[in-house]
Amino acid sequence: MKTCIEPTCLPPPIALPPTGFLRQSVVLDLIPWSKSTLWNRVAAGQFPHPVPLGPRLVGWRVEAVVAYIQSPTDWEAANA
Repeated sequence: MKTCIEPTCLPPPIALPPTGFLRQSVVLDLIPWSKSTLWNRVAAGQFPHPVPLGPRLVGWRVEAVVAYIQSPTDWEAANA
């Protein structure tokens, strides 16, 4: 297995729409947490809550996830 250290080996950035919803898999691609950590942080109020999109389907608002990624401490302070 080849180990790559060069910046050219990084995957291309994910292009996000300005509004809409992100599924859990996309959120976990953006933020390198496990599913358990994601849901623990949601429960603790340390990450945006998902929005129900159907009986067994949730999504996170793009705007909320982007705001969190840009400044987690500011997001937590604003949503405490």
